[in-house]
Amino acid sequence: MLSNEKSHTVVIEASGVTNHITAGLRVFIRLWKKLKDKGHALYICNLKPYINQVLELLSFDRVIDFHYDVESAFVFAGNKA
Repeated sequence: MLSNEKSHTVVIEASGVTNHITAGLRVFIRLWKKLKDKGHALYICNLKPYINQVLELLSFDRVIDFHYDVESAFVFAGNKA
């Protein structure tokens, strides 16, 4: 997990996440809610394509921002600030 205190951004680099992501969805949602309540942002990047598709089917992309890499997540966060 990487963080940028200036923009209050947390980026989770998830390239090591396997097909067991459903077990961690509750953790991601709880973390997103806590960060959002404090004015911070959560971005998840480097998901495997099939996991990204599952999360999109479940509409998680409407709640949490997913990016292809760490750099694009921080660029996106900087543009939102």
